[in-house]
Amino acid sequence: MAEAKTRPTGASVEAFLRSVPDERRRQECYGLVGLMQNLVGEPARMWGESTVGFGSRNAGSEGATFRLGFSPRKSEMSIHLGCSFEGFEPTLARLGKHRLGKGCVYVKSFDDINIGVLRQLLLDANVRVKAG
Repeated sequence: MAEAKTRPTGASVEAFLRSVPDERRRQECYGLVGLMQNLVGEPARMWGESTVGFGSRNAGSEGATFRLGFSPRKSEMSIHLGCSFEGFEPTLARLGKHRLGKGCVYVKSFDDINIGVLRQLLLDANVRVKAG
């Protein structure tokens, strides 16, 4: 069985968030921590060096991974849904300016998206991952 590349660490989420150099991006991170922690019902944990993840799930041949997570990048925020986008097209169409990657939604600025729609997207993704 192949192992997941990103594994949980004992690193401090708070220390990681404090190290985010851009104040605006740091505040977006704190907002995501509150939102994702509330939806998943589990505290934030560091996965690898730069991903904040919530909960855990079996990812098949890759082993365990988080249910929801995010990683602040210099130019955009990577929001990890932990599932495919199939069925989420109507919600994504209302999200605002973003791009998609493999299981991730990339957002340059939270000013460009509808936070209520992001919350709904995360809620739906968490329900799908939890069920699945």
